[in-house]
Amino acid sequence: MIRRFPYVQIKTNSLGKYIILYGRGFDFDTGNGLYLSSSNFNGSQGYYDLYSQIASVSAQNPPFSAYPVTSYTVINNNVLQFSLSAFNTPQKLDIIYAGPSGYIKASEGLRFTYIQIVSSFNINFYVSGE
Repeated sequence: MIRRFPYVQIKTNSLGKYIILYGRGFDFDTGNGLYLSSSNFNGSQGYYDLYSQIASVSAQNPPFSAYPVTSYTVINNNVLQFSLSAFNTPQKLDIIYAGPSGYIKASEGLRFTYIQIVSSFNINFYVSGE
């Protein structure tokens, strides 16, 4: 069976793009709560080791490097929204949400994988075989 993993394309230097996440557990956060991990590591991302002091959670939730999203709105336990900052270089951004029992990455879901910052638009979908 082939699964399609769509991604969102946003042009470089775009301001005011709102991202709405649907999931669960958004009423509970750890650390800053929301992060963007980039494929274009430039040293300005933070290093987050949120679970090293919790043995039952740390093995499944290793440290990660990411940009914290400091301003986001939890609409309810299942809906969260934020405004994406403008990025000036092409890259892939994974959304990470950290809660008390660990974090989840958008790339691990079945409906969405990542935000792709592009210099020009293509209409493509990444296709992965199983």
